[in-house]
Amino acid sequence: MIWVEISLQQAPQSLEVGMFALLAALFFLAALVFAIGGWAVGAVLTVTTLGVAGLFFLALHLGGYGTSWSLKK
Repeated sequence: MIWVEISLQQAPQSLEVGMFALLAALFFLAALVFAIGGWAVGAVLTVTTLGVAGLFFLALHLGGYGTSWSLKK
């Protein structure tokens, strides 16, 4: 309970979004839609390549890259 109170007091003034995390989520969403629909765009853009691209951006985000990107209120 104390940790929650401290984290609320230290909330940033701008909306921070992990850019690479957002890209990873979009790639995973596209991979899910492609998998459900059974679609592929040529031999390059498939569920597997979208999933690997999502994992790549997730790895960049977890590595600390693209985590300080923010939107001003």
